[in-house]
Amino acid sequence: MNKVSPLNFTFSRVRWLFSILIFFVGVLVLIFGIFFQEKQTNDIVFLIDNSLSMSALDIEWVGAIRISRLDVAKQYIQKVIEKNSAFHFSLVSFSLVPQVLSPLSDDRDTTLLILHSLETVPYGQPTNIRESLSLFQKLYGNFRGKVIILSDGENTSSSSLSTLSPLSDGVFIGIGTPTGAKITQGYDGDGKARYKEYDGKPVVSILDTDSINKLAGELDIDTAFIKKLSDIESISTIFPIKDSNSMRSILGIFLICMLLSLYASPYTLLKK
Repeated sequence: MNKVSPLNFTFSRVRWLFSILIFFVGVLVLIFGIFFQEKQTNDIVFLIDNSLSMSALDIEWVGAIRISRLDVAKQYIQKVIEKNSAFHFSLVSFSLVPQVLSPLSDDRDTTLLILHSLETVPYGQPTNIRESLSLFQKLYGNFRGKVIILSDGENTSSSSLSTLSPLSDGVFIGIGTPTGAKITQGYDGDGKARYKEYDGKPVVSILDTDSINKLAGELDIDTAFIKKLSDIESISTIFPIKDSNSMRSILGIFLICMLLSLYASPYTLLKK
C-alpha cells in the first residue's frame, strides 16, 4: 500500500477544500438560476393610447401617404407578437381610464384580431395618461412581466395627482413627430376629412417628448420613439424581454464547476 507523504497530505487537503468550494459555488449558481427563471415571466402587456390625438396622420407610409399613430402602434405590436410566439400577451387601451381589451393569453390570432379592431375614441374625451397608468398599476398589482406603453404623450387633462410606482420591466414608446398633424375627427359623405377645431382653427397634435420622458422616469423604464415607419423594425428588437439562453448558460457554469471540483479532488493526486 502506497503512503502519502506529509507534504502531499497537506497539498491534498488544500485541494479537497478547493474542491468543496467550487462544488458549492456551482450549486449556488444553479439555485440562483432556477430562482431567477421563476421570477421572470413570459408576459407582455401593451398599454395603447387610443385617444383622438392618435388619429393624427403624421407618420409617412408610402410617398406622400401618411398613416395614423394608432395604426403605427398596431404594426409595432403585431411585430412584437410575431417575434415572441411563446409569450402571453394582453391588450389594454386608455384615454381617460384604462380598459382591458384582451387578458393575458397565448392565443396570438385572437389577440391580433382584437388589436386590429381597436379605434380611437370618437368624441375626443380628455386624455389623462398619468391617471390611466396609475389605475393600470392598481388593476394589475405586482405584475412581473414587461409593460410596453404606446402613446404620443399628449395630455389634455392635468387634474390627476396620482403617483406612479416603478415597473419591474418596461418601455415607453412615443409615436408621432415634432411637427405633428391635424387631428382627424371623421369624414364627410364625400370622403373629405373633418378635423378637430378650437376657436374655429384646426387643432395640431405634436409628439410630447417631455411628457413621455417625465412619465418614463417615474416608472423607471426606457423610452423609444417611432417618428418614421422604419423605426418599428429596429425598436421591436432592441428591447429583449428575456434571454432564452440564460438557463443554458447557468447550466454550463454549473457543469464547469462540477468538473473543476472533480479535478481538484485529492483522490486525483493519490492516484498519481
